[in-house]
Amino acid sequence: MSSVERVDEGAVQILRINRPDRKNALDLETFAELRAHADALRSVPSLRGVVITGEPSGGVFVSGGDLKVLKDVRTARGARDLARKALATLDALRELGVPLVAAVAGDAFGGGCELAAACDYRVAERQVRFHWVQARFGVTTGWGGAANLLDLVSRGTAMRWLLTTDPVGAGEARAAGFVDAVVEQGVAASSTRGTSSGASPGSPRREPGGWCSC
Repeated sequence: MSSVERVDEGAVQILRINRPDRKNALDLETFAELRAHADALRSVPSLRGVVITGEPSGGVFVSGGDLKVLKDVRTARGARDLARKALATLDALRELGVPLVAAVAGDAFGGGCELAAACDYRVAERQVRFHWVQARFGVTTGWGGAANLLDLVSRGTAMRWLLTTDPVGAGEARAAGFVDAVVEQGVAASSTRGTSSGASPGSPRREPGGWCSC
């Protein structure tokens, strides 16, 4: 079974993390599949948006890095290699040049929060909570999450979330500027379609200097 399902909706492509038995945790295979999908999407001329979501049956968007993998990372070099692969995957998705939208239908933990933070727009269902739990394990964000978070919320808010590891509800995340829209349970993915596409040839695309309509 594939760790990442691609759903073709024409101008919008949905990438669904599909590891319900592991709470949609991200391992090296999952990153490799995400990267392969990103590379394939470069050749889709009609592409106007990408939605990242998680298989929702377990009530989790993404539970972060797979602890089965992380427990085998014993050296600083191993940790750097894992972080580089994760960052390269996120960069490949962002470099597609179209809006990257996180449809968060379940709780996000650790790296799941970082994945959401790497997107351009975040839709969260009302029951969702964000758990920035890295400090609980004595580590920092390894996939650019802290830097991306600081681009979205105040420094004080970012520090509180990162240091206390307290769960952050969707409403609080919306008020702070991390979440762009809060929707009812069960509609996160469907509610992103207009946001992620614009569905017209003139919808915005990311360029090195920012966004343009082209």
